Amino acid sequence: MREFTEKDLVRKNDARSHLVYHGGALPYFSFAPFDERGLINAFTTKKGGISTGYFEELDLGLSLEPMEILRENYLRAAKVLNVDPMKLVSSWQTHTTNVRRMTAEDAGKGPFRNRDYKDVDGMVTDVPGLTLVTYYADCVPLYFYDPVHRAIGLSHSGWKGTVGRMGEKTVRKMQECFCTDPKELLAGIGPSICRDCYEVSEDVAEAFRQNIPMEECGSILFPGKAPGKYQLDLWEANRRVMLSAGISAENIFVTDICTKCNAELLYSHRVMGMKRGIQAAFFGLPEEKKTEEKPKDSRKKQKSCGAVVFRDTDSGRAFLLVRQRKGHWSFPKGHVEGNETEAETAGREIREETALSVQFFPGFRSEYTYEKMPGVWKTVVFFLAKPCGGTLRFQKEELMDAGWFTEKEAGEQITFERDRKVFREAVQFLNGKALEP
Repeated sequence: MREFTEKDLVRKNDARSHLVYHGGALPYFSFAPFDERGLINAFTTKKGGISTGYFEELDLGLSLEPMEILRENYLRAAKVLNVDPMKLVSSWQTHTTNVRRMTAEDAGKGPFRNRDYKDVDGMVTDVPGLTLVTYYADCVPLYFYDPVHRAIGLSHSGWKGTVGRMGEKTVRKMQECFCTDPKELLAGIGPSICRDCYEVSEDVAEAFRQNIPMEECGSILFPGKAPGKYQLDLWEANRRVMLSAGISAENIFVTDICTKCNAELLYSHRVMGMKRGIQAAFFGLPEEKKTEEKPKDSRKKQKSCGAVVFRDTDSGRAFLLVRQRKGHWSFPKGHVEGNETEAETAGREIREETALSVQFFPGFRSEYTYEKMPGVWKTVVFFLAKPCGGTLRFQKEELMDAGWFTEKEAGEQITFERDRKVFREAVQFLNGKALEP
């Protein structure tokens, strides 16, 4: 296969594109707006792997070739993208609109570990270093980035997924898991088959008429080249689904690369049928640095303190979680006031939010810093504590709910990965040491 350059690409002139082509031994595409924000994002091509025959040469599908060949292809792609191959996690696509939240426990599932799930065409995560992977040969990859909550989504949307509003389902999952505001999302519609190349029959056209507002059908369905045939614009259809989900038009970046028009570089089902490989979309948050950089002095800084509060019960430990007004579950915490020490702030906030007095355990302190909003950095400090007085009663002006959860329940209920990491550290600390207050 010859080396491809930018001038060899067929780009569609009528689309707004932010796609960058990266040539070389293993070429790929990426979205410039995601690159600028340091996100791992890519759409691979045929080139750069070791597959032969009609799979030639960077086949990333997980079903037809020997795994040793596929794993070598993944290792090569991971090296070029500078990601940990053991932290890739794959979808299991069956043209559904099912979206699954992926956690650190899912790392490697697909290319390097067995998947314990099926019928998953979309994934969301807020775990840094975990790279989502979905698969294509004409269907549409949908990328979503929440810069406020540092969360991402990646979904596969063929015509069935588009009719089922896969883009909207992904946004709703991000709202559920991360309290995402759709207006803050950045979204990409990746390389896939264009309107000129995508001819469909009456049954597909009718499915769109039944599920898409009639006033929009005129912008996505066009007369075909033969009776009973239509040209379907999946790019525009998915853009409109994103708009209806609340994403701002200026935050949606649409491909101008068609897989069928560029079939010498990309796998296309319409060109090759089943005798082909599969390319992949990659999307991930960058790995957090072990030592986080201090915010620059010119940036506004905030600090909150709280505690992982637990009690012993006959059935094991129970952990206190609170649900903030924005909907996410975490631990009681609040802003430092005046000349308070960190522990004084944590104790006061716990009393105010839950009516409980606590005793702190020595030796445990967990801290993280994140960009709460552009230019505003927030440091959050957590201690470990046990109740020593009071009855749980949550502050309705600040919280939606509060309650005691088992270790397993708490691990699943906590919304943000940064708080789940604190929780894991606290549990490990408790398991490794017999503590007295």
